[in-house]
Amino acid sequence: MLKRTTTSLLRQVTQKRELHHAFTAIAPTVSDSVFSQVLDSRRPEAKSLFLTATAQYATNLVSTTERIQSEHPDIQIVAAAVDTVGPSCSRDGFSAVWFDSKIAVKDSVSVEGQETPNSPLADSRGLSVGRTNWTTQTSLLSVAFGGTSVVMPLANTLFTSGSQSTLFFSDRHSDDINNGHNLTAVAVDLPFDKKLGKSDNWTPALELFDYQTESQIVTQCRENLIKEINGLPASSFLQNCPTLVANPSKDTLVFATLGDDTFKVIAGGGGWGNRASMLVLDPGAKIAKGAEVHFKAVFHPSMFPLNDKPDWLNEELPKVTIQECKTSVCFQCSPIVEELVDEVPQVIDNMLAYGSEAGFLIDELKHEVPNELVVFT
Repeated sequence: MLKRTTTSLLRQVTQKRELHHAFTAIAPTVSDSVFSQVLDSRRPEAKSLFLTATAQYATNLVSTTERIQSEHPDIQIVAAAVDTVGPSCSRDGFSAVWFDSKIAVKDSVSVEGQETPNSPLADSRGLSVGRTNWTTQTSLLSVAFGGTSVVMPLANTLFTSGSQSTLFFSDRHSDDINNGHNLTAVAVDLPFDKKLGKSDNWTPALELFDYQTESQIVTQCRENLIKEINGLPASSFLQNCPTLVANPSKDTLVFATLGDDTFKVIAGGGGWGNRASMLVLDPGAKIAKGAEVHFKAVFHPSMFPLNDKPDWLNEELPKVTIQECKTSVCFQCSPIVEELVDEVPQVIDNMLAYGSEAGFLIDELKHEVPNELVVFT
């Protein structure tokens, strides 16, 4: 029987900073006119723009860059097509932030086999556009601010722009060899304030055990391997878990929370392990003997009949609180969806928010729980 409890996988990583202007537009009714809001929102002192948009707007990223730089040639722009934007993983919209200083481009890699510095597919203003050859490479956007680094895979834009992904920076005053080219990776420093603060974020998950009445302590481990819990083979806890036994599915994701960090359980013998006693967590996990572990699971909604879904599957994601004069920067692990739904047009001020179905890394720690939201504010 499924327990009717929902827990929060907390990622309490926050940062206070002042920005000129950040905003997110959900479900723009007319893409060109709404994208003009990016230019209209520019303040006189702005020197750079960081712009993300969902895959269907990949070509708008190029046209918006052209429009802005035709009127303001000194503006530097970094742009990327992502899976989702906004705090609720919207698949229709864009999210942007203006800065009063330049964005530092630390490193970049041109799309191999598609565009080369000697033969770009460029328009009259130097932006590389047009159809390119398909590649299976995953493009990565890496942003750093206040001592924090966030790396996120980008959206597939093959059917909207002709490129596997859409990622570029454009600066009329830069002599960088990759300036204006479609990229497979870029690392930038976003000029945020470095003052630290604190905030919460949330994602739904089902606790697999009643941790109010029992504790599970790691008694033998090595690096990212849990060998024993409470002196018993670690894999036996999941192998004999009533919830997992009653609801078997290869789509079920199991996570282990150790302190403030949550890691995916990626292996444990055959299934959960008749032949092996250990559980293998993500490579980034560093497990200490004596640590308390909590196991949680994320089930795919299709596992349950429409009229018999657990209560926790129907819970709405909480709203991110927007504080006046403060900017929230949100990173999401977007859930995979099988059917798109119509969304209500909305503009959210003071928020930069984008996400990926593949999750993301924060300071090399993987965040991959579906609907997971990490907020900096």
